[in-house]
Amino acid sequence: MLKNTLEIILITYNRKPNLEKTFKRLLAEDSPVKDLQITVLDNCSTDGTSEYLSDLSKKYKNIKHIRHNRNIGGNANIARAFEIATKPYLWILADDDDFDFTDFNQVQEALLNENPALLIVAPRGQNLTLPELLRNITFLPSVIFSSALLTEETMLNIHINIPNWYPHLPPIIKAFNEEGKIITLKKDFVLINPKSDSYNIFKKLRGVFPEAKNLFTHAAYLNTISLLKPSLRKDAAENFQACKYGFFKQAFYYFKQNAVENENCLRNVISPMPYFTFSQKLRWCLAYFVFCADYIIRYRRFKKKINSYKQKYKQI
Repeated sequence: MLKNTLEIILITYNRKPNLEKTFKRLLAEDSPVKDLQITVLDNCSTDGTSEYLSDLSKKYKNIKHIRHNRNIGGNANIARAFEIATKPYLWILADDDDFDFTDFNQVQEALLNENPALLIVAPRGQNLTLPELLRNITFLPSVIFSSALLTEETMLNIHINIPNWYPHLPPIIKAFNEEGKIITLKKDFVLINPKSDSYNIFKKLRGVFPEAKNLFTHAAYLNTISLLKPSLRKDAAENFQACKYGFFKQAFYYFKQNAVENENCLRNVISPMPYFTFSQKLRWCLAYFVFCADYIIRYRRFKKKINSYKQKYKQI
């Protein structure tokens, strides 16, 4: 039975309206997951979320509410989900996504009969290359994990990677490195909320380490894929933004965005470089040189964009 095989762990913080919509879908009469064990990791919410979850857990025996004494941060909450997993398979969900459970029997069939290391339930595309697939499944709920991946080494990497924004990628990378069985379904069972702004939460906080506050999402991704074995890492880094541009152009736009959003943080320029091939290092440095010239020539335009971005997140 699926309920003996798969558990859901949902992470949340101060999103009661979104959470109510999520549970309305998860617990609907026609929901194929309504009887699964659902554990909610509540990051010390203050907006009524905790009270809502407390009432919900009393009404439904399969819902467990764990409220942290303090807000440990979203990424640490993801790591906590891996820590407490008890079933053969784990599906970590966010509190602001939507679902399409049509043909969910595909998920059940794969988990019960195929024994995959990873089951990708939201690939967001077909016939994807390795860089495209890896980048797409940075979206947390897109993967169902086999708990067999959660070795001591993997758990250590999960916790080390908390500052890099992608604590859920180490078990994914382990599956790729070991050529584990990875099943990619053709449809997306989880739909991204286009209004989600979780990445920029540090921008709104004061007193946070500058390294964390100015960490660029692409830099975090490049740092994380250093775990890939060299043959896979080369391909993943070559198209790290999973777009139609070549490596040089991706790097150039990377530096431009880093200037506007992260105060030209030099750490974002340097930290990914040790994991590049020699050719990639040369093209990376050349792109940075071209960016610096462009920044000097168009300084006023850059400054205007920087001030606009800072105002958005109230950093001025």
